[in-house]
Amino acid sequence: MLRLVPPGYFLEALSLYERHKFTLGIERVGLVNTERLLAEVSPPMPNSLAEEIVSDIDYASAYARWLLGNVIKCGTEQELPRHRRAITDSCMLYQNHTARQQELLALDLRELNLLKDQKTAREQAKKALDLTLRRLEREQGALRRDLEEMLGKIDTLQEKAAVLAEECQHYTGALEVKLREQCAHKWERESAKSSPGRRGNRPSRAFRSILSPGWENISRGARRRSRS
Repeated sequence: MLRLVPPGYFLEALSLYERHKFTLGIERVGLVNTERLLAEVSPPMPNSLAEEIVSDIDYASAYARWLLGNVIKCGTEQELPRHRRAITDSCMLYQNHTARQQELLALDLRELNLLKDQKTAREQAKKALDLTLRRLEREQGALRRDLEEMLGKIDTLQEKAAVLAEECQHYTGALEVKLREQCAHKWERESAKSSPGRRGNRPSRAFRSILSPGWENISRGARRRSRS
Protein backbone atom coordinates (compact mmCIF):
# COMPACT_ATOMS: atom_id res chain seq x y z
CA MET A 1 0.00 0.00 0.00
CA LEU A 2 1.32 3.41 -0.96
CA ARG A 3 0.53 6.87 0.30
CA LEU A 4 1.24 9.98 -1.77
CA VAL A 5 2.70 12.67 0.49
CA PRO A 6 2.00 16.24 -0.72
CA PRO A 7 5.09 18.26 -1.66
CA GLY A 8 6.81 19.88 1.30
CA TYR A 9 5.64 17.33 3.90
CA PHE A 10 7.69 14.24 3.10
CA LEU A 11 10.32 14.61 5.85
CA GLU A 12 7.66 15.29 8.47
CA ALA A 13 5.63 12.30 7.27
CA LEU A 14 8.77 10.15 7.25
CA SER A 15 9.51 11.02 10.89
CA LEU A 16 5.96 10.16 11.95
CA TYR A 17 6.14 6.94 9.96
CA GLU A 18 9.37 5.91 11.64
CA ARG A 19 7.96 6.70 15.07
CA HIS A 20 4.63 4.90 14.73
CA LYS A 21 5.11 2.24 12.03
CA PHE A 22 4.95 -0.70 14.44
CA THR A 23 2.55 0.68 17.03
CA LEU A 24 0.00 1.52 14.33
CA GLY A 25 0.73 -1.52 12.19
CA ILE A 26 1.65 0.49 9.11
CA GLU A 27 5.08 -1.00 8.46
CA ARG A 28 3.93 -2.26 5.04
CA VAL A 29 2.82 1.19 3.90
CA GLY A 30 5.04 3.04 1.43
CA LEU A 31 5.45 6.82 1.36
CA VAL A 32 5.94 8.50 -2.03
CA ASN A 33 8.14 11.60 -2.12
CA THR A 34 6.02 13.57 -4.58
CA GLU A 35 8.16 16.70 -4.33
CA ARG A 36 11.16 14.85 -5.75
CA LEU A 37 8.88 13.06 -8.17
CA LEU A 38 7.56 16.32 -9.64
CA ALA A 39 11.12 17.50 -10.22
CA GLU A 40 12.30 14.33 -11.97
CA VAL A 41 9.30 12.87 -13.79
CA SER A 42 9.40 12.79 -17.59
CA PRO A 43 6.52 13.07 -20.05
CA PRO A 44 4.81 9.71 -20.67
CA MET A 45 5.54 7.71 -23.81
CA PRO A 46 2.92 7.76 -26.58
CA ASN A 47 0.14 5.21 -26.10
CA SER A 48 1.29 4.48 -22.56
CA LEU A 49 -0.98 3.34 -19.75
CA ALA A 50 -0.40 6.70 -18.02
CA GLU A 51 -2.69 8.30 -20.60
CA GLU A 52 -5.61 6.52 -18.96
CA ILE A 53 -5.02 8.26 -15.63
CA VAL A 54 -6.68 11.65 -15.18
CA SER A 55 -6.28 13.71 -12.00
CA ASP A 56 -6.65 17.33 -10.94
CA ILE A 57 -3.80 16.82 -8.44
CA ASP A 58 -0.46 17.49 -10.07
CA TYR A 59 1.60 15.14 -7.92
CA ALA A 60 -0.91 12.31 -8.43
CA SER A 61 -0.60 12.76 -12.19
CA ALA A 62 3.19 12.85 -11.83
CA TYR A 63 3.15 9.55 -9.94
CA ALA A 64 0.98 7.98 -12.64
CA ARG A 65 3.45 9.13 -15.31
CA TRP A 66 6.36 7.81 -13.25
CA LEU A 67 4.75 4.44 -12.67
CA LEU A 68 2.96 3.85 -15.98
CA GLY A 69 4.56 6.26 -18.44
CA ASN A 70 6.62 3.50 -20.10
CA VAL A 71 3.98 0.75 -19.99
CA ILE A 72 2.69 0.55 -23.55
CA LYS A 73 -0.88 -0.51 -24.28
CA CYS A 74 -1.12 -3.46 -26.67
CA GLY A 75 -4.11 -4.81 -28.54
CA THR A 76 -3.01 -8.46 -28.31
CA GLU A 77 -0.49 -10.52 -26.39
CA GLN A 78 1.52 -10.94 -29.61
CA GLU A 79 2.51 -7.29 -29.45
CA LEU A 80 3.93 -7.48 -25.93
CA PRO A 81 7.51 -8.56 -26.82
CA ARG A 82 7.93 -5.50 -29.03
CA HIS A 83 8.28 -3.29 -25.96
CA ARG A 84 10.34 -3.31 -22.77
CA ARG A 85 7.16 -2.94 -20.71
CA ALA A 86 3.68 -3.46 -22.10
CA ILE A 87 0.22 -4.59 -21.08
CA THR A 88 -2.97 -5.84 -22.71
CA ASP A 89 -6.56 -4.96 -21.86
CA SER A 90 -6.80 -8.31 -20.04
CA CYS A 91 -4.01 -7.07 -17.71
CA MET A 92 -1.25 -9.35 -18.99
CA LEU A 93 1.93 -7.47 -18.15
CA TYR A 94 5.21 -7.92 -20.00
CA GLN A 95 8.39 -6.67 -18.29
CA ASN A 96 11.90 -7.97 -17.59
CA HIS A 97 11.34 -10.28 -20.59
CA THR A 98 8.55 -11.99 -18.67
CA ALA A 99 4.80 -12.06 -19.36
CA ARG A 100 2.58 -12.46 -16.32
CA GLN A 101 -1.15 -12.17 -15.82
CA GLN A 102 -1.96 -9.56 -13.19
CA GLU A 103 -4.63 -10.00 -10.57
CA LEU A 104 -7.68 -7.88 -11.24
CA LEU A 105 -8.22 -5.56 -8.29
CA ALA A 106 -11.85 -5.30 -7.31
CA LEU A 107 -12.65 -1.85 -6.01
CA ASP A 108 -15.02 -1.83 -3.07
CA LEU A 109 -18.48 -0.83 -4.30
CA ARG A 110 -18.98 1.56 -1.40
CA GLU A 111 -15.73 3.34 -2.17
CA LEU A 112 -16.68 3.54 -5.84
CA ASN A 113 -20.08 5.03 -5.01
CA LEU A 114 -18.46 7.44 -2.60
CA LEU A 115 -16.05 8.60 -5.29
CA LYS A 116 -18.91 9.02 -7.74
CA ASP A 117 -20.91 11.03 -5.20
CA GLN A 118 -17.92 13.24 -4.47
CA LYS A 119 -17.36 13.84 -8.16
CA THR A 120 -21.03 14.67 -8.69
CA ALA A 121 -21.03 17.03 -5.71
CA ARG A 122 -17.94 18.83 -7.03
CA GLU A 123 -19.48 19.17 -10.47
CA GLN A 124 -22.72 20.54 -9.04
CA ALA A 125 -20.83 22.96 -6.80
CA LYS A 126 -18.77 24.14 -9.76
CA LYS A 127 -21.90 24.60 -11.86
CA ALA A 128 -23.56 26.60 -9.08
CA LEU A 129 -20.46 28.77 -8.72
CA ASP A 130 -20.37 29.37 -12.47
CA LEU A 131 -24.02 30.43 -12.47
CA THR A 132 -23.44 32.74 -9.51
CA LEU A 133 -20.39 34.23 -11.18
CA ARG A 134 -22.28 34.92 -14.41
CA ARG A 135 -25.16 36.48 -12.47
CA LEU A 136 -22.78 38.72 -10.54
CA GLU A 137 -21.06 39.74 -13.76
CA ARG A 138 -24.42 40.71 -15.28
CA GLU A 139 -25.37 42.67 -12.17
CA GLN A 140 -21.99 44.37 -12.16
CA GLY A 141 -22.43 45.38 -15.79
CA ALA A 142 -25.91 46.77 -15.09
CA LEU A 143 -24.66 48.73 -12.07
CA ARG A 144 -21.76 50.11 -14.09
CA ARG A 145 -24.13 51.29 -16.82
CA ASP A 146 -26.46 52.87 -14.24
CA LEU A 147 -23.51 54.61 -12.60
CA GLU A 148 -22.27 56.00 -15.90
CA GLU A 149 -25.78 57.23 -16.69
CA MET A 150 -26.11 58.91 -13.29
CA LEU A 151 -22.70 60.56 -13.65
CA GLY A 152 -23.75 61.88 -17.06
CA LYS A 153 -26.95 63.32 -15.58
CA ILE A 154 -25.00 64.92 -12.73
CA ASP A 155 -22.63 66.58 -15.20
CA THR A 156 -25.60 67.90 -17.21
CA LEU A 157 -27.31 69.24 -14.07
CA GLN A 158 -24.10 70.92 -12.94
CA GLU A 159 -23.76 72.64 -16.31
CA LYS A 160 -27.38 73.82 -16.18
CA ALA A 161 -26.94 75.02 -12.60
CA ALA A 162 -23.88 77.04 -13.61
CA VAL A 163 -25.80 78.66 -16.48
CA LEU A 164 -28.79 79.43 -14.23
CA ALA A 165 -26.53 80.91 -11.55
CA GLU A 166 -24.91 83.18 -14.13
CA GLU A 167 -28.29 84.26 -15.52
CA CYS A 168 -29.64 84.86 -12.01
CA GLN A 169 -26.64 86.99 -11.10
CA HIS A 170 -27.00 89.03 -14.28
CA TYR A 171 -30.74 89.47 -13.72
CA THR A 172 -30.25 90.47 -10.08
CA GLY A 173 -27.65 93.09 -11.02
CA ALA A 174 -29.86 94.53 -13.77
CA LEU A 175 -32.86 94.59 -11.44
CA GLU A 176 -30.89 96.42 -8.77
CA VAL A 177 -29.73 99.07 -11.24
CA LYS A 178 -33.25 99.54 -12.57
CA LEU A 179 -34.68 99.80 -9.06
CA ARG A 180 -32.13 102.45 -8.10
CA GLU A 181 -32.93 104.46 -11.21
CA GLN A 182 -36.67 104.31 -10.54
CA CYS A 183 -36.19 105.35 -6.92
CA ALA A 184 -33.95 108.25 -7.96
CA HIS A 185 -36.52 109.51 -10.48
CA LYS A 186 -39.27 109.24 -7.92
CA TRP A 187 -37.23 111.20 -5.40
CA GLU A 188 -36.58 113.93 -7.94
CA ARG A 189 -40.29 114.23 -8.68
CA GLU A 190 -41.16 114.39 -5.00
CA SER A 191 -38.47 117.00 -4.38
CA ALA A 192 -39.69 119.13 -7.29
CA LYS A 193 -43.15 119.32 -5.74
CA SER A 194 -41.78 120.84 -2.53
CA SER A 195 -42.28 124.61 -1.87
CA PRO A 196 -39.49 127.02 -2.96
CA GLY A 197 -37.04 127.72 -0.18
CA ARG A 198 -38.24 124.76 1.77
CA ARG A 199 -36.04 121.77 2.21
CA GLY A 200 -37.33 118.73 0.50
CA ASN A 201 -38.59 115.87 2.50
CA ARG A 202 -35.85 113.47 3.44
CA PRO A 203 -36.42 109.93 2.36
CA SER A 204 -37.06 107.28 4.95
CA ARG A 205 -34.25 105.11 6.25
CA ALA A 206 -35.41 102.15 4.14
CA PHE A 207 -35.64 104.39 1.09
CA ARG A 208 -32.17 105.80 1.78
CA SER A 209 -30.76 102.27 1.99
CA ILE A 210 -31.99 101.68 -1.56
CA LEU A 211 -30.61 104.96 -2.87
CA SER A 212 -27.37 104.83 -0.88
CA PRO A 213 -24.72 105.96 -1.55
CA GLY A 214 -25.94 108.38 -4.26
CA TRP A 215 -29.18 109.70 -2.80
CA GLU A 216 -27.53 112.80 -1.21
CA ASN A 217 -26.20 113.91 -4.59
CA ILE A 218 -29.61 113.34 -6.13
CA SER A 219 -31.24 115.34 -3.31
CA ARG A 220 -28.86 118.29 -3.75
CA GLY A 221 -29.45 118.36 -7.47
CA ALA A 222 -33.21 118.37 -6.94
CA ARG A 223 -32.98 121.27 -4.43
CA ARG A 224 -30.88 123.35 -6.80
CA ARG A 225 -33.40 122.85 -9.57
CA SER A 226 -36.27 123.88 -7.25
CA ARG A 227 -34.50 127.16 -6.27
CA SER A 228 -33.89 128.10 -9.84
